Amino acid sequence: MKRRCVLLFWLMIAVWAAMSAQCVGSSKYVEPSEKIFSNPEVMPVYPGGKKALMAFVSDRVIPKLMKADSTLTGTMMVNFVIDKKGRCKDFKVYRSKGPRFDKIIIREMKHMKRWTPGMLVGRPVSMRYCVRIRMKVKQTQRVKRMEKP
Repeated sequence: MKRRCVLLFWLMIAVWAAMSAQCVGSSKYVEPSEKIFSNPEVMPVYPGGKKALMAFVSDRVIPKLMKADSTLTGTMMVNFVIDKKGRCKDFKVYRSKGPRFDKIIIREMKHMKRWTPGMLVGRPVSMRYCVRIRMKVKQTQRVKRMEKP
């Protein structure tokens, strides 16, 4: 009986070791250095700060959206990953107004300058970041839209 328990114990350890080796070799295994954080010690910074980021959005993204549809209103959220080197990738649009607008937003947001990456324990880390894009229709545009038959 004792011999069977010892044999079963070693068999379980062998199976566990084999499964662990498969996890490390598979593509699903994520190294801690590749992990995407949501709340590092130091947040990433766009060159020039938050004002420069908002200026980029208002100068580059919003005019392209208005060109596509001048009556577009509301708030759209763009979520993306800032990697360890400050590059932006994996863009996703939430509160979408349609796939056409999503493509415009992602295409223009890819032209952002490199960010200063977020830091955790003194090392740069990848993290997820979100930017709001608010669209408002000017009063004159509303009046023109209402006057059309």
